[in-house]
Amino acid sequence: MLLYEYMSNKSLDSFLFDPTQSKLLDWSTRFHIIDLKASNILLDNDMNPKFSDFDLARLCGDDQIEGNRNRACRTWKKGNLIELIDDCLGDLYVISEALRCIQVGLLCIQHHPYDRPNTASVVVMLTNETILAQPKEPGFLLET
Repeated sequence: MLLYEYMSNKSLDSFLFDPTQSKLLDWSTRFHIIDLKASNILLDNDMNPKFSDFDLARLCGDDQIEGNRNRACRTWKKGNLIELIDDCLGDLYVISEALRCIQVGLLCIQHHPYDRPNTASVVVMLTNETILAQPKEPGFLLET
């Protein structure tokens, strides 16, 4: 049995995928929370992120997240990553930060595990203006 601290705002995906709730997450809040798999993040009363299952949920499957992941991959192939930025943000985000987050996310879903960055590298990539490696074709791309 695994117990978690009660989180009044549930998981980040309940905000991101709800048209009304997503408007509550401005760019600075999103960048503070940043995660590469939103359902693994629980939010407390102050919108502070806490990890939940460390990817154990993958064993059960999640069509919504998988669908969004495939959309990230298809858009990457087209070369227009700006399409992945949530429309409800309007122009109220830092484009270089958003594109960096997307690129780091793509690096984290590479087909071969040795091509994926470790957690420490992800932190460095997100907090520094270092040049990022170009992702290869993501391993989770499903043709439709």
